[in-house]
Amino acid sequence: MFCQNCGKQNPDGSAFCDGCGAQLSAAPAAKAGNGFGAKLVDALLGSLKAPKATAESVAAEKEGMAIAGVFAGINFLMVFLFLWRFIGAYFTKIADMLDMGVDDFIQKSKIEYGIFPMLVAALVIAALCIAATALVIFLIKKINKQEANFVQLLVAASVNSLIPSAVLLVCTLLSFLLWWFFPIALAAIVVLWIVNICGACGESDNQLAGVGVITGALVVLALLVGLLANWGIGEASNNGKTMNEAYEDSDVGVCHSILDSLMVTED
Repeated sequence: MFCQNCGKQNPDGSAFCDGCGAQLSAAPAAKAGNGFGAKLVDALLGSLKAPKATAESVAAEKEGMAIAGVFAGINFLMVFLFLWRFIGAYFTKIADMLDMGVDDFIQKSKIEYGIFPMLVAALVIAALCIAATALVIFLIKKINKQEANFVQLLVAASVNSLIPSAVLLVCTLLSFLLWWFFPIALAAIVVLWIVNICGACGESDNQLAGVGVITGALVVLALLVGLLANWGIGEASNNGKTMNEAYEDSDVGVCHSILDSLMVTED
């Protein structure tokens, strides 16, 4: 069963937690912990209280991959909502520049949201970030000559994606009030990503190499995520022409080309 205090898994029938020493409850919920649903709930609660211990416990479970899939799915949905809200906020900004209502602007400019491209972009971004996290931890552990199992690290990275998912959701909702919650979300996730990696790797004998791996991975990851997000959002179309196509056909900057492609023309 999972300890409700620190999230560590303990053998059934234990009176005290091996991790923090807290007394374990013999409540019916704890006895039902052998079921997938109960273990998933325990993992969800534990990842908020003790992310590292919970992630390690889930990674050791035989149902670990299935539980990780649920966490990864949540992360995918939050990334999609973030992208969806971002393009909505962008259209709102353009409508304000043109002194129009958003609905009126979308109707007159004949904009069509590219749902499928944004779904694909969100799916790849979620998978890429989780895989990159596991790979970075794996490489640092190998550099430090520590034991590392990539599959278990992949499961743990999926479980640890819950908190960034929560940050994305909160900032996406708050962005309806103020647009600058978008950069706040991205900055917070970068900080959480680095903290997660440092916590998972523990003490490092070769800190310079570890910093190099983290920095290099962050740069590459930011570039790839930016390209994917730009592609997914840019597939929104205006009169049958996507913003990406408008940018390719234009000699001006991306902001000007997107604005030109979506500019409302009065009859």
